[in-house]
Amino acid sequence: MKKEQLLALGIDEEAAKKVMDINGEDIESAKRPLSEKIVALESERDGFLGQLETANEALKSFEGINPADIQEKLVTAQTALQQAEERHKSEIAARDSRAETEKFLVGKKFINEITKNHFVNQIEDSLAAPENKGKNRQDLFDMLTHTADGKPNEGIFVTENPNNILDLPPSGNTDPLIGDEFQKKIDKYRRN
Repeated sequence: MKKEQLLALGIDEEAAKKVMDINGEDIESAKRPLSEKIVALESERDGFLGQLETANEALKSFEGINPADIQEKLVTAQTALQQAEERHKSEIAARDSRAETEKFLVGKKFINEITKNHFVNQIEDSLAAPENKGKNRQDLFDMLTHTADGKPNEGIFVTENPNNILDLPPSGNTDPLIGDEFQKKIDKYRRN
């Protein structure tokens, strides 16, 4: 679907833009599960390859050894395999947690991808911190991106009106006395 097609149907520019945004989100949402499955399968494959490599290295170490040392080597190989499995489980859990955080942030309008990635990392780090035990992603997101009174911190999210980005003080002369004196001089000059 193209915006021009919507405009040709008589839909105004703003409505067409909103329809395109919603359509884009739907497309991204549809693509995400497939890419998540691919990443999950690749990660599992890599984990199994790592376990296989660990097992093969352990088996090679049995070549030319004394049978009395077999029990010690077996324990060492089992320990290495168990550590590789635990490492793989932890990598899977970290990957799944990160995917869940990225899914949680869908629809949040960050100013750019760098900012979004920063907050994905911040939320993941905060989830692991003991002081945040019992807090969910929404709690941590609000804590990281909003002030104590609930207002969004500046510079994180896209604002709807770009003219409201800066809160500038009034420019020019704001002292009423100086303004009056200046106006009197102008009036005097015009009379002459």
